[in-house]
Amino acid sequence: MREPLLTPDGPTPLTHLRGTAVVNSLRVMRELGLGDRYWPAVGVANEEELRSVVAQSWVPVELALIHYRAIDELVPDPEEQWAIGVRSAERLQAIYLRTLANLMRATGALTVERVLERMRSPFDRMMKGGTIAAVRTGVKDAEVLLSDMPVLDIPYFRNGLGGWIVSGLKLGAPSVRGRVLRASGRGAATYAVSWV
Repeated sequence: MREPLLTPDGPTPLTHLRGTAVVNSLRVMRELGLGDRYWPAVGVANEEELRSVVAQSWVPVELALIHYRAIDELVPDPEEQWAIGVRSAERLQAIYLRTLANLMRATGALTVERVLERMRSPFDRMMKGGTIAAVRTGVKDAEVLLSDMPVLDIPYFRNGLGGWIVSGLKLGAPSVRGRVLRASGRGAATYAVSWV
């Protein structure tokens, strides 16, 4: 079974990430006690620009790559990366997802499938560009296919985004599990998700 839930508009290369994502990950670095090691990892040439990022800004993908590569070196454990993604999602998406959930509940249609069908919206709040698709692969299984996002080549970002996706899908089911199914190394990744 492969039933489309969200079809992409077409290939759209990622150009920017919302400053909120960068600011939040800088907060996580401080909470983990890695703040002092982060700045040397990004290099003096990038420090001033990264220190000036504000939540409302758009960060060019080239700067985001420098930022996430540095964090990947500091937090190499995939399980910890995933957990940080979940924690970040809970912070960043809380208000937006609650609003979306209330609207969907009002129509009686709050299911994982409905969240997957509308997944483009939260991505658009966090990214400019990137190609997103979702397909049902079983009764309570699906795949989320992402491409045109060079940040997905960085394990920290790829794993953290998996945690972010699963956290968002929990609006539609009490229990959701996910994992990186495939990572092509060319700005693409596929996540397998299942729910009960």
